Amino acid sequence: MFKDKIYHCHFKDTVKGGNGCLPIGDGDAPMAEVLQKFMETNYDYMVSVEFEHLQDPAPGLVKSMAYIRSVLK
Repeated sequence: MFKDKIYHCHFKDTVKGGNGCLPIGDGDAPMAEVLQKFMETNYDYMVSVEFEHLQDPAPGLVKSMAYIRSVLK
């Protein structure tokens, strides 16, 4: 319905009712389904991966990107 209006998406995963942020694919959000819908509708814009962590966020970001790449194959 909004495919012509979306030009930037922030991806952030968590568990329902929980606090904080998990690497993409580790939470309850239907991330694979959203990515697949983007592919079906030829979404060709930015996706920002968010991973808020009190310490080094790099491992969580690496894990998030690996998940996204696996879904996009």
